[in-house]
Amino acid sequence: MLSLKLPQLLQVHQVPRVFWEDGIMSGYRRPTSSALDCVLSSFQMTNETVNIWTHFLPTWYFLWRLLALAGGPGFRAEPYHWPLLVFLLPACLYPFASCCAHTFSSMSPRMRHICYFLDYGALSLYSLVSWSWKALGSVRSSAQEPSPIHSCSTTSHSFIGSGCAGAGATAVGRRP
Repeated sequence: MLSLKLPQLLQVHQVPRVFWEDGIMSGYRRPTSSALDCVLSSFQMTNETVNIWTHFLPTWYFLWRLLALAGGPGFRAEPYHWPLLVFLLPACLYPFASCCAHTFSSMSPRMRHICYFLDYGALSLYSLVSWSWKALGSVRSSAQEPSPIHSCSTTSHSFIGSGCAGAGATAVGRRP
């Protein structure tokens, strides 16, 4: 029968300073853990366990939602579904990258930096796509319901008699 021993946990003073977290005094993994030790440590209470599982579970939820939507009838044929696909891919990627970063960051100081670099990159990609998704939604809604703000043009000839002289412009379209 296969018997796996869980890795020993350390106190804060037993690990290099680069691994220290503010307020965390115990539960550190060895800074030279193997990949297997890192995976096994996700099943014991370390200083990273909650981070690992709170990113691992949403990864599978978002992946399940992506596959459910993509496998539906007509998903690929409908052009309005493609932005949703572009949004859901980073929504699956960023919690997975974060889960991997928290799981494997105790292999070495260099691996820690690489893991968190990839984690921050995935989070940045998600933020960019999320912001773009929101911007796309506001553009689509403003195209359907024009507002007075969007009807004002910034060219100088539109200020004459239009009542849209804003942001320091005078009635003839020049700044004072």
